[in-house]
Amino acid sequence: MAKCTLWVSVGVTSNLPCISLPKTPLFSLPANMGPYIVSFLHEYVDGNINPSFAVWLFAGCVVAFGISLPLSGVLWRKIGLMRLVFVACLLNSSSVFFSAFTIRVNTILFFFTYSVLAGTAVGCGYGLVLQVALSWFPKRLGLVIGICTVGFGGGATVLLPIQTILINPNNTSPSLTTHMFKDVNMLNRIPRCLQITGAVITGLEVVGCCFFRLRPSGDLETDEGEVRDDFGTVNKPKRLLIQTTQRPKLKIRSNTPVGSNSNDLASAEDITLRQAFSTANFYLFWTVMFLSYFPVTVLSAYVKTVAQAPIPDDQFLMVVCITGAIFNMLGHFFWGYIGDKVSFKIPMVLVNAVYAAALISLPHILWLPKAGKVCYAIWVPLLFLCLAGNFVMLTFGITRSMGPKHVASIYGTIFLASVPASLIGAGIFSQMSVETCFNELFLANGIIALCVSIIAVFLQDGEIPRWPKWLPCNLDQAKSPLFLESSIPNEV
Repeated sequence: MAKCTLWVSVGVTSNLPCISLPKTPLFSLPANMGPYIVSFLHEYVDGNINPSFAVWLFAGCVVAFGISLPLSGVLWRKIGLMRLVFVACLLNSSSVFFSAFTIRVNTILFFFTYSVLAGTAVGCGYGLVLQVALSWFPKRLGLVIGICTVGFGGGATVLLPIQTILINPNNTSPSLTTHMFKDVNMLNRIPRCLQITGAVITGLEVVGCCFFRLRPSGDLETDEGEVRDDFGTVNKPKRLLIQTTQRPKLKIRSNTPVGSNSNDLASAEDITLRQAFSTANFYLFWTVMFLSYFPVTVLSAYVKTVAQAPIPDDQFLMVVCITGAIFNMLGHFFWGYIGDKVSFKIPMVLVNAVYAAALISLPHILWLPKAGKVCYAIWVPLLFLCLAGNFVMLTFGITRSMGPKHVASIYGTIFLASVPASLIGAGIFSQMSVETCFNELFLANGIIALCVSIIAVFLQDGEIPRWPKWLPCNLDQAKSPLFLESSIPNEV
């Protein structure tokens, strides 16, 4: 029963974000559809539209997602969890169907339906479905997070070939000067493709909603000393590294004196949002989220555009994007398993270092004689694998550090960092002549990914293994610089 319901929860989580733009994996969808949509709007609606509009589509969805995600933690208590998830699915499907009509009418109206409405729908449902799924297997947080978030990549894997076959069956190449498509017959297929995509998503969401269930409160017997919340989450009190001046009534348990070699980097479980504000990890995770969305914006909008000039083969680029989506999907399973085995800090440090190297080198490997296609086919899956690793470890780190009970509100608040990041990134990139400065663009975002890797070293991870002695973040004495000795609580 438990395994069945977990997969049901995964189904709903997978189906909600199939067409949305904001999280790990749906990055393949705007990357593939962006050139088509921009070309259609430029040809039929607004001649001033250029490829930078794809960045605003992504940014609008991220902003809507970031605002609605923390609000969902409040709304479900008033509306009901099942009703809110159903409304989120309805809004998500409606956004695609409406976009098939608004794309012919007005650019701003299309931006609202395709971007803002979709982001709001996913934000209303994603955190709640993830929270319910975590309640079924509280001891396998990494794997459950990996399985749930795999739906983003799974949706792209299903929709990418459908979209490309429906829109560009003849493998028409874009203009080398404008990077936009001019074939009228091809452009006229885009609204119908959106209608078919909406029908596919609606069918998947209906299946997910039919099987989605909350965990019964009496499903399993609890161990001695365990407490179950409204979601059925098993809560075991652990040590909590928070300033005692913020929470004088909170009981804190510690088996060893502060400053000893026995891992005084205490782990926290099931702390509230207000308590999370007193932890260093909260602000470090917020910074990581803020910085991570700059390369995400570039990758989602330009991973296909950057290759259109050196590789004028649209079907090949589509196949590579599908491969990247598959690696993204499988990567969520892989990184979730790694998280349960190694925790989150070490993978986050290493994966962002590789991510930085891949971003910096991508525009250069495309022009290698006779090897550009092969290198591109390797680099894109690697980028999406790193992308999956970064966001799985980020979500897993937040859940392990703060606890699964309030993950919707805490994760939603941290995800708000993506709102200013996306707006700043879109504002900068839209003012640039992107076609002439791909090298500088990817170099800057590679440096940002490297900064994320460095910041991750300072995260507190109470479950970090002892075997990688060469990595400084494994030292028991390495505490976040945001903590002073006076702020570390004594044993209560």
